[in-house]
Amino acid sequence: MTDSEAWTVVPRADYGCSARRFALAWTNDRGAAEDLAQESYIRLWDTRTSVDWDRSLLAWRTAIVLTALEGYAYADAAEALGTSAGALRAAVSRARDKLEEA
Repeated sequence: MTDSEAWTVVPRADYGCSARRFALAWTNDRGAAEDLAQESYIRLWDTRTSVDWDRSLLAWRTAIVLTALEGYAYADAAEALGTSAGALRAAVSRARDKLEEA
């Protein structure tokens, strides 16, 4: 994928808003949220050639929000997302590890 093609694939405005909202909910700090959103966008851009653009990130983000921020049980969140509690728990664990690395 060329750089010009990537700009048509990456949902710039929508991704930025979603990333900032998520980071703000996670940190409760506007400055930190802006930094995290910018860093995530830069990382996404740097790995754009290896990203599976047909796979949605929304489910992962939703899993973290439902369990970590909203307090849903894994079984309830898994049912809402159409997966098993074990798969959801593993996905949330991997996502938390990645967030801690960031």
